[in-house]
Amino acid sequence: MNIKLEQLSQHLQHNLASVYCVSGDETLQSMEAVDQIRLAANQAGYLARDILTVEGKFDWSILHRVSESLSLFSEKQIIDLRIPSGKPGAAGSKAIQAYLAKIPDDKLLIIQMGKVDYRSKKTKWFKAIEAAGISIQVWPLSPPQTLAWIAKRIKQAGLSVSQEAVQLLSQYVEGNLVAASQEIQKLYTLFGSTQITEQQLLKAITDCSHYSLFDLVDAILSAQPKRVRHILDVLQQENMPLPLLLWAMTDLGRKLYQANFALRAGKTDAAIIRSIPRNKQSLYKQANQRLYHADWLMIWTQLIEVDWKSKGVGENASKHPARIWDEIADIALNLAGA
Repeated sequence: MNIKLEQLSQHLQHNLASVYCVSGDETLQSMEAVDQIRLAANQAGYLARDILTVEGKFDWSILHRVSESLSLFSEKQIIDLRIPSGKPGAAGSKAIQAYLAKIPDDKLLIIQMGKVDYRSKKTKWFKAIEAAGISIQVWPLSPPQTLAWIAKRIKQAGLSVSQEAVQLLSQYVEGNLVAASQEIQKLYTLFGSTQITEQQLLKAITDCSHYSLFDLVDAILSAQPKRVRHILDVLQQENMPLPLLLWAMTDLGRKLYQANFALRAGKTDAAIIRSIPRNKQSLYKQANQRLYHADWLMIWTQLIEVDWKSKGVGENASKHPARIWDEIADIALNLAGA
């Protein structure tokens, strides 16, 4: 029988099948699904475990031997069969079907595998798994689902984070839930349950670099084009995620534009001015004087276009990182007065 991932927890509260197959290429969700099954099995007395990893010329007779072996102290046993490729091959297909034809009373089989394609789902071995036990297909999350998943995990961790910071973290991890989980753990270690701002989040996820995005912003504000170019080169070499870099550039552009607009209107006490840290206000003042007559329509058009291109959208779109980094450099140097 096939069930959805979100149905697994409720299923395990009432039932424990003798065979489970968890497939998919989303690592963290697959691992956590297997952990749920293993925990339920432990509570039911399956305390011993044998891990069989199918790699290279795997000897499938091992599965048969393990299925017939007696566990130490007569413990029930979990057979953790891992097939990273998602394809057991002819020998594996026969071995799995033979096991399922005569499932041992004291064994629980958990099969972990990569994504199972449409053709594999039509094979005898996979149909035998679904007939004898439970199969769970783990699908990658869409961007909105990833955002919701991160927000839920942050709440479960006891963190207090703004919606903007959640969006920033979602852009940074680019769908990698393992990376998201690690960053959430790091944030809890650094800040505990206090309110975490976008700036704190940005610093936390970039402070491992030789240069941070804050260094780049300061170099742009203080009109140091050579330093801007150097920092960008280093960030590129250190594989700074493009979504994070684009967020920083867009955030800087927004603040400069709003501050510029406020100062032109004589609103020196505008909210955007007050929101800038005191130690940065002189830099923003210098930048605003330099950019007083800037073509903001052109700047915003460039920022939007490079964001689209990084996602492969629009005319002449290119996902080639080198070209996108060059265009970001053009915008940064323009804002720096070069």
